[in-house]
Amino acid sequence: MHIRFPFRYLKFPKEYSKLPKSIKISFLVIFIYFLGWGFSLAYYPLYFKNVLASYANVGYVYAIYHLTSLLMGLILGSLLDRLNKRKIIRLILLLYFPFSFFLLNIKSFFQFVVFNIYHGIIASSFWVSMESYVRKHSPKNKSIECIAVFDLASILSLLLGYLISSFLVTKIYFNIFYFISFFSFLAFFVSILLPDKEKNNFQINFFKNIKHEFKDFIKNKNFKTFSLILFLYIISIGNLSMVYPLFLSYLGTELWKIGIIFFIMELPYLFEGVFALVKKRKALLNVLTLFLIIIFLSLFFIKNIFLIFLISLIIGMCFAGINPIISGKLTETMPKTKQGELSGMLHVIRSLGFILSYLFAGQIAQFFGIKFIFLFNVFFLVVLFFLLIKIKI
Repeated sequence: MHIRFPFRYLKFPKEYSKLPKSIKISFLVIFIYFLGWGFSLAYYPLYFKNVLASYANVGYVYAIYHLTSLLMGLILGSLLDRLNKRKIIRLILLLYFPFSFFLLNIKSFFQFVVFNIYHGIIASSFWVSMESYVRKHSPKNKSIECIAVFDLASILSLLLGYLISSFLVTKIYFNIFYFISFFSFLAFFVSILLPDKEKNNFQINFFKNIKHEFKDFIKNKNFKTFSLILFLYIISIGNLSMVYPLFLSYLGTELWKIGIIFFIMELPYLFEGVFALVKKRKALLNVLTLFLIIIFLSLFFIKNIFLIFLISLIIGMCFAGINPIISGKLTETMPKTKQGELSGMLHVIRSLGFILSYLFAGQIAQFFGIKFIFLFNVFFLVVLFFLLIKIKI
C-alpha cells in the first residue's frame, strides 16, 4: 500500500483546475443534487414507516422503486450512446421540482407505489445519464480522475448533508425533505452551463438494444463471475439504507444522532483510493467480508448506542474497501466498445439485488423483528465469502 496516497486529496483543487469545463460543472451539479439527499437520506425510511405502519410495506415500496430502476437500466443502457445526455439531465432535474411536495402529502400505500415509480424513473435516469456524461467528456488520460471527481462530489455532499441535517431535523422533522426539491432545482440551473457537443439520433430499436445487452453479458465469463459477486454483495448489504435508520429508531436513538451515525458510516468513503491501491486485493476482500459477517452478527445482540457509533465506522470502512475492488474488476472485464451496454446490465444487476434485499428485509422484520434482518445479511455474506475463496482476483 502507498501510504502517501491520502495526501493526494490536498492536491484536489490543483488537479480539478486541469480538468475540462464539462467535468468541473458536472462536479457542481452532482454536489448540489446530492446535498438534498444528504439532508434527507437518514430519515427517509422513518417517514415511510410512519405513514405505512408496516415493515413489510416499507420493503415493498423500496422494492418497487428499484424495480422501476431496473427497467430504466434496461432501456437506458445502450440508448445513452445515442441521445443527448445534457438534455436528459436537465429534464430530470426539472421533474424533481414537485418531488418533496408529493412525498410529504402521501397518505396511502397505493400513493407510495405511484410515487416510487415516479422516483425510480427520475433517479435512475439522472444517475445513469450523469455518469455516462462524465465518462463521455473525460479526456483519455484523465478518465480515472474524472470518475473520481464524480464519486467524490457525491460523497462530500452526502457527508455535509448528514452533518447539517443532524442540527435541523429535531426542529423541522420530516419537512427536511423539502431540501431534495430545492437542491435539485438549484442543480438544474447549474446544469444549463454543461457543454453540449452531442448529436441526437432517435432511430432506436429498444428490443434490439436490450437483446444485445444480454448477449454481451452471457458471452463475457469473467464479467458474469464478478456480476454474481456484486449481486450477492448487494443482497447482503443493500437493505442497510432502509434497515439501519429503522433499527436505530427501534433502539430509541434520537433523530440527530441518526444523522451523525450516517455521517460516521459514510466518512471512510473519502479514502476508497487507499484500499484501491492495495496489491493483495483478494486477501483484503476476504478479510473485509469476514469483518462484515462478524459486525452484522454482533448487531443482532448489541443494544448500546455508543457501540453503534464504532460499529458504523467499521461498516463504512469495510464498504469503502470492498466497493472499489469489485467495481474495478468489473471495469477491467468490460470491453471498451461495450461499456454502455454492460454498464446498463450492471445497473439491472444492482437493481435486482436491491429488490430482493428489500423484499426479504421487509418480510423478516414484519414477522420476526428488525434485528433478524442482520442474520439474513450474515447468511448471504457467508455465501459470498466462500465464493471469494474459490475465485481468482
